[in-house]
Amino acid sequence: MAHARLDSDLIVVETQWNEREEIKLVPGARWQAVAKHWTLPLSWESCVVLRGVFGDRLTVADDLNSWAWKRRKLVDELLHLRTCLEPDFMRDGDRRYPFQVVGAEFLELAEFAILADEMGTGKTVQALTAVADDGPVLVICPNSVKQSWHDHVVQWTDYGAPFVVMGGAVQRDKILKQAATHPHAVVIVNYESLRTLSRLAPYGSVRLKRCRTCDPKHGEEKLTASRCQVHPKVLNTIPFRTVIIDEAHRIKDPRSQQTRAVWAVCHQDTVSRRFALTGTPLANHPGDLWAVLHAVAPVAFPTKTHFVDRYCLQSWNAFGGLDIVGVNPANGDEFFRLLDPRFRRVTKAQVLPQLPPKIRVTRWIDLTPLQGRLYDAFEKQLAVDVPGGRLAAARPSLRAPRAA
Repeated sequence: MAHARLDSDLIVVETQWNEREEIKLVPGARWQAVAKHWTLPLSWESCVVLRGVFGDRLTVADDLNSWAWKRRKLVDELLHLRTCLEPDFMRDGDRRYPFQVVGAEFLELAEFAILADEMGTGKTVQALTAVADDGPVLVICPNSVKQSWHDHVVQWTDYGAPFVVMGGAVQRDKILKQAATHPHAVVIVNYESLRTLSRLAPYGSVRLKRCRTCDPKHGEEKLTASRCQVHPKVLNTIPFRTVIIDEAHRIKDPRSQQTRAVWAVCHQDTVSRRFALTGTPLANHPGDLWAVLHAVAPVAFPTKTHFVDRYCLQSWNAFGGLDIVGVNPANGDEFFRLLDPRFRRVTKAQVLPQLPPKIRVTRWIDLTPLQGRLYDAFEKQLAVDVPGGRLAAARPSLRAPRAA
């Protein structure tokens, strides 16, 4: 029978020899060869998974049990705010909607959370008002909304000094040097620029380019520090306390450089709050959610393999590989116990019923001659070379009749 106890900022788990494979199912489990026990990060998520793996075969020491009950009170409050639309108290003159006040309270209390309200419900306002004066702040967003974030910082905060990163390399460096000296700076940068302004976080077997300074033995001899993916860049030297990731579904691919650049700045030691904003948290399947969860809560969701194996239902596809098709029903309750305290979503229909419903219109268009030829080739071969040197391919089940 496994036994868990508290040891400083770690959970110590003592197991039998035949429980070795089970304890490995808990993310973050590390075997301490000298002490002959396992250690886990001290977090609510570790407690949930540990109980889910061992069930009644786990005994818990009084010190860890006391810590878990205190943490449970915070989780219960977050679960209340997650579904609440009316705040207990609103200040006179507060320009926010009641649900936005609750959303800001949820983010402020959670510290690491995903705000998945439907588009148009004011996620930007909720995130900025939840930050208060906990700066400096980094906002990562698409290039098209940088100016909108600047305007919202001016309009909704009394503390923030917005710095929009734009222009060439010299201008960007000048802006970031000014931001680094301001204690309440709100640095606004787009995803594409982030890759050049931050080092990249590691992921699996993806190789990082290293210069000779970072790796004297195996580094690339002619690789400069600016192109080195391990070298700290300017954003890694600013002591951000809060990171806000707008349109966070854009980092669903953990292999992409922009995702790993986001991880690098989110996981700096100085960062104490991480908010991910997205109206479409799931693009295809639950596996897409892991990269965002790892950005905001790396201790709770350290590896994708553990996440997919335990919480995702997989099925063989026509090519002999495995596709994620949903949430694993065997561990679905555990998955939502982990996700719910860090996830809030409201729809327009719930909070803004005065707005008219969406009107969807179908428009039919004719293909150009080039598009027609590519479509015909695609329909016959299920694969075609498209302009730009790319190959488009599809499964037979995806074949559709040609539109008129």
